[in-house]
Amino acid sequence: MQRPLRWTVALVLALGWLSSVAAEDAAALRLVPFPKQVRLQQGSFDLNRQLTLQVSRGIEAPLARLLTEELRRAGLPEPQVQQVADKLPLLRLSARPQESFALPKEYRPEADQVQYAIAVTPQDIHCQAKDEPGLIYAVHTLRQLNRANRQANRL
Repeated sequence: MQRPLRWTVALVLALGWLSSVAAEDAAALRLVPFPKQVRLQQGSFDLNRQLTLQVSRGIEAPLARLLTEELRRAGLPEPQVQQVADKLPLLRLSARPQESFALPKEYRPEADQVQYAIAVTPQDIHCQAKDEPGLIYAVHTLRQLNRANRQANRL
């Protein structure tokens, strides 16, 4: 297994509670290891509502369990879980799962298997990875965001 400091991480966040903070203050996020790239934008995602968790077919059970347990631990509603078919591993948490969302980005052929990206918008939280191990790391980063950076049940 590769050392955490060598993980290739691209993290794009739109955190409402940091909306007044300039992008150069992204270091205020409490994440270990810290992502290679963070871009803060306006808005936040409300976790305290009925959500649907869409997860790539074949890996949905362990990832759904991790995220469901995290939300339960925080006193938030458990999401309904749906399988989705996609060529890249992905996870999406949304109040409106029927709406379309940005398709996963393409990864460089030389990118390692743990590369992932997370986008948090007012509409959804979208995690995607080049390979399954990357999606597992993305879920653990999302858990860190929830524990250390959630404000009033919002990311």
